[in-house]
This record gives sequence, structure tokens and C-alpha cells, in this order.
Amino acid sequence: MMRTASQGRWTGILVSGLFFLTAIFLGLLIGAEQHILTALFLLLVLSLPMFYLAIFGFVDQRGVLLGCGFALMFVSQMLQNRGIPAGYLMEALIFLFMLSSLREAFKVAAADSTLRWIIALFLAYFALSLLSTVMGRSHWRGAVWQLQYNLKWPLMFALGMLMASPDQAQVVLRRFIMWSWLFFLPFLVFELAAPGLFIKLFGYAEDVHVNPLLGFSHRLRGPFSHSGYMALMCGLLASGAAACWLQHLGRRWLVLALIYTAMAISTGQRQELMSLVLVYGLFAVMAGRRHAGWIAMGAIVGVTMLAAALMVMNHNPFDEIMRQWGAGRTSELSERAILTQAGMRIADQYFPLGSGLGTYGGAGAQRFDHSLFLDQGFSRYWWFRQGIFLVDTYWPSVAAETGYPAMFLLLASFMLLWCTLLRRALTVPPAERPLVLTALAAMTLLLANSPTSAIVTDPRGAFVFWLVVGCAWRASMTRRAVSADPVRPVRQMDFSVRYQPS
Repeated sequence: MMRTASQGRWTGILVSGLFFLTAIFLGLLIGAEQHILTALFLLLVLSLPMFYLAIFGFVDQRGVLLGCGFALMFVSQMLQNRGIPAGYLMEALIFLFMLSSLREAFKVAAADSTLRWIIALFLAYFALSLLSTVMGRSHWRGAVWQLQYNLKWPLMFALGMLMASPDQAQVVLRRFIMWSWLFFLPFLVFELAAPGLFIKLFGYAEDVHVNPLLGFSHRLRGPFSHSGYMALMCGLLASGAAACWLQHLGRRWLVLALIYTAMAISTGQRQELMSLVLVYGLFAVMAGRRHAGWIAMGAIVGVTMLAAALMVMNHNPFDEIMRQWGAGRTSELSERAILTQAGMRIADQYFPLGSGLGTYGGAGAQRFDHSLFLDQGFSRYWWFRQGIFLVDTYWPSVAAETGYPAMFLLLASFMLLWCTLLRRALTVPPAERPLVLTALAAMTLLLANSPTSAIVTDPRGAFVFWLVVGCAWRASMTRRAVSADPVRPVRQMDFSVRYQPS
């Protein structure tokens, strides 16, 4: 817009006046020794540029958002057991840039019918959850807390769409895949060599047990607050490295995939490791003839060696899980099995809308309302009395709080998102394929772990996952929208074309 010289002069005078008044007001607060008000006022002034970006638009052209996401996840996990809630910084980013991210998501949805269907399914689930809250037994504080918690995954997904340059995002992603193992390794070695000193320095973790995958040693968590977070992050990095190797970016990516897989094994997390194996199997099916033979041969050799080793050691890594879910007559049910069974009972009792948000198995109920737990007789369990394991399930809590119809709507939105990523991974140009494959792996890891974990909507463990998914979705949709000759679907992937950075 054209501006005259007089307009520019008056703008400068206005800005100078605002700075002058701000300085006077800050001086008065300091002079009156209003320390709390001074801190709040400084925080407001410092946050104004961020609010400006959030309201009037922000687009990341350099992949800074993805780099900050990785850094925030690593730092927040290191500080969590020291009582420093740095993880709330990720949630602040999610809600601070909510207007910009939703604006970008709806802009993409205007040219993407699949995204419109996903939004429609989620809004239908959201409407049913609100209706269940009104008709159920929700308390307002628990319901509000659970409501904002349920909004985190779509907002993280939309936030990823603010990354407008897929090439720069891939550069940042490859750098973290290339070097994160050097950051993890000293922690793992220290934890293995001196576990007692490691716990004193980095805090106690709830999963200090023998590694059930190996039958010896203990579960390693590295710089993370829990071995599950470590295993999930290693799964994402291993999948990203495997995607780069399949795209012929070099054998070093295969070595990195093996390193991160070994680190995932060291955590002793069975479900996260099986999710990673599922991703590898998906990649093998998609790779076609060129790599299927080598991958199949490696899988057969690996499974045979693993089975032989377990037979020699007389060790079944899944024996404990089978007993905890009632496989043995004298076995005691695990916390997750108890939470799952109770969640299904509540969904049946309050059919079809459920008991309402913030009443069972979620963050809202954990923080504000234990009444439904007490009605189900949870007071006899020691872990409930100590307030732990209450959010160790996902789908049972969704069914209990919002009912079976809402649960199926949410599941349908997830599956439509996953299937679309799979289809686009088969059709995108080679330059974008590693990013879309990594996004497909991220979605697979989150969904495969959702039966026994609420990680799918928890920024502490899924922030970067959803950023990658959102960025890959926008990248694949942008190329499809601007291309005059859209890429036609093919029956199997062709990984023979080398990646050429633009």
C-alpha cells in the first residue's frame, strides 16, 4: 500500500510516543516496588511480537519450527524429572499460533477434499463430545481441561502446515536424524555404567526394571523422562533414516537406522519396538522388487536368530504381558487391563454418549475428578491411591467419556489421514518422498501405540511427529495443486531416482 511522507512521519511519532509511555509506566511500577506487576508487564511487552505473528500470520520458510520442535522435546524431557515443566512451552506454541495454523489448514482444505473430510469427522466427534459433556456427569473444570487436551493433536497437525518449504524442512529433519544419536549415546552409556548415579543426577523414573526384550540389563531412557519416550523418538529417527536409505541417499542412512533400532531395543519397550517393526514391514512392501528381496532375507535371518537366542535363554519377552492381561489363571491384571475393562463397562453403562469429558481415563479426570474411578472400585488398587497410571490408556477413555459413536468417528479421521499419507507416499515426486515416508512412519508409530498410551495427543511425546505429518501433508498437497500434470498413482514405488535438492 502506498504511503505519503506525512503518513510516515505521523506513524513514527505515534510509535515513539508509545515507547515513551511504556517506559514511563515501567518506571512507575519499578518505583512503586510492584515486582509482580513489573514482571507481568515485561512478559506482556516481550510477548507482543509473538502475538502479532500469531494473529496476522506466520509462515516458516527455513524449517525453524521443526528444529525448535526437536530442541523443545529434548530439553523438556531432560528437565521434566527435575520438576521443571518446560513441556508447557510446546503447548504455548500450539495455542499461541492457533489462529495462523488454523488459517493455513483451512486454506489447504479449500483445495483438498480429503482434508475437508478429516475436519468434518473430527468436528462430528467434537460435537458428540460436547453433547456427552452436557448430558453426562462432567464437572466443568475437568471437562474444560480435557477439552483443550483433545484439541492438541489437530492443532499440532495444523501447526505443521505453517512450514511452507518442504525442502528446508527435510534439511532440518535429516540433520536431526544424522546427529541425534551422538546426543543420546553419552546418556545411555552413563546410565548403563552407573545407574545409581544417573538416577541421582537426572531423577528417578517409574520404569526401572529388567529389560524384557533382552532378559538382562535394565530399561534405558537416555535423556528422556521415560524409556517409552526414548523408544518412540528412536523409532521416528530410525524410520526417517530408513526412508532416506530407500531413496538412495547413501548407506550411512541404513547404518543410522540400525543404530536407532538398537537404541530402541535398549529401552525394553515392546510395543514401541513392534511399532517400528511394523513400519519396516510397511516400507518393505512399498519398496517393490528392488529392495524387497534384501529386506525379506534380512528379516528372515533376523527373526530366526532372535528366536534361536530366546530359546537358548529360555526367555519369552511377551510372557509377562500375556499374564497381566489374564492369560494365566493366577495372574494379576495389569493397570492398563483394569483401566481398559472399566472403560468398556462405563461406555456400556452410559451408552451411547458416554459419561462426559473429564470423567474417566484422561488428563481432566486425573487432575480434577476421581468420582467415576471410585464408583468402579479403584480405591482398592495401590497405584490409584498413589495417583499413577490413570492415563495409561487412550481408546478406552475416549469410549468411556464420549461413547462408541464418537470413538469410531475419531478413529475414522485417524485412519483416513493414515491412508491418505500412504497413497501420497506412492505418488509424490522423489524429492518429497523421504518427508512423506517419515510422516507415514510417524502416524503409524502413534496409532500403533494408541491402544495402551495417550501419546497420540500428548505434545511431550508427539509434538515433532505431528509437525512432520502436517508439513508433509501440505507439501504433497501443494505439489498436487500447482502441478499442471498431476502425478498418476502407480502400483509400486520406484526408489531408483536419486534425490535432487532444489
